[in-house]
Amino acid sequence: MAYCSRCGAYIPDGQDRCLACGYDPEEERKQAEQTAAQTQQYSDANEELRKKLEEHERLRKEFEESQRLQEKMEQERRQQQEQAKAWAEQEKQRREAEKREAEWKAYNAAHTNNNTSGINNAGASVSGSKLLSVLSYMSGLFVIPMLCRRDDRYAMFHAKQGLRLFLFSLVSDVVSWIPIAGPIIQLARFYLMIKGMINAANGREQPLPYIGKIGM
Repeated sequence: MAYCSRCGAYIPDGQDRCLACGYDPEEERKQAEQTAAQTQQYSDANEELRKKLEEHERLRKEFEESQRLQEKMEQERRQQQEQAKAWAEQEKQRREAEKREAEWKAYNAAHTNNNTSGINNAGASVSGSKLLSVLSYMSGLFVIPMLCRRDDRYAMFHAKQGLRLFLFSLVSDVVSWIPIAGPIIQLARFYLMIKGMINAANGREQPLPYIGKIGM
């Protein structure tokens, strides 16, 4: 004799289902197994999803780290290029300075290796070249060496600088009426004139600041 474990009703022999409440232990067991299988399936799916998310996060971090390394390498490459460019510019300026110095020494040597009269003439020529070079920065006197000393490289250098200063002076005269800016430009004009005259008197072929390299 069997009785229902749920409602306590009598279950005839050969029957598994309770005729009173409909409870079936075998069906209940199957449902429990099915529920457990579904739960395990969901758990496996969640575990797989978690692993995929972890892998995705790992790949994302590796990609970001790779990007940072590339940016760092690119920055270092740009810095190296800028340093190389700066070094090349300094080397160029140094070679140009050495070239000008060598040319000036050769120029002086060419005028000091003659006889006594030739030496005196060379000294007078150098002095005259410096004088004309100094005068080149005074108004329109730059035309004198351009007309009389066209073969004198030193005098022609300062004559061309004097021409740039003359053109700058014309511009400064035009804008001299502007408040504040006018006096500043006139002061700059005076400074450039003194700077050029000192360079010429000291035997330096140095371009004037700001305007000396225009058109070179």
